[in-house]
Amino acid sequence: MVSLDSNCLTFLLEALEGIAKPTDALADQKIALVRLFFHGAPLLTTPTVRSEAEQISDPARKAKHQSWMMTHFGTVPIRVLANQIARRAMHFWQWHRKPKDCTVLAEAEAAQFAILLSYDDRFVRRLVGKANVQLMKPLAYWESLKIPKGSKPRWVPDQSNPLVTQNWWHW
Repeated sequence: MVSLDSNCLTFLLEALEGIAKPTDALADQKIALVRLFFHGAPLLTTPTVRSEAEQISDPARKAKHQSWMMTHFGTVPIRVLANQIARRAMHFWQWHRKPKDCTVLAEAEAAQFAILLSYDDRFVRRLVGKANVQLMKPLAYWESLKIPKGSKPRWVPDQSNPLVTQNWWHW
């Protein structure tokens, strides 16, 4: 199973609603993430990512996150005690001083995800190899799958979705 951090989740939701090709510094990461979705990679979230989505102050944006999470990006329940998650997150704190990032990693580990995807270069660089879950950027994961160029995606946008007219996400 593959988990998304909050930033990856938000971009993916925006992309699936029909945005133009990303051109910012994270463009390659974002394109890879959308390709992962359309090629059928099961992408899920942890309770902290869900909680962050529930705390979005803009009602329309919050509703969009909740709707997509109910249907496409479910939250995997954690079957260990909260104090065990907190202890593990504190372990990660020695390398990365962002509590929510450390908690998301501890939850992904407790849920037995194989991979946690993040754009955060510092988070990935500082904690790669420190957990029992592989912390990767979306492009690295996409490349690891070795999907042949020109492969037909498993899913495609509905004809009513503006993304159907875009080709930047095609492989």
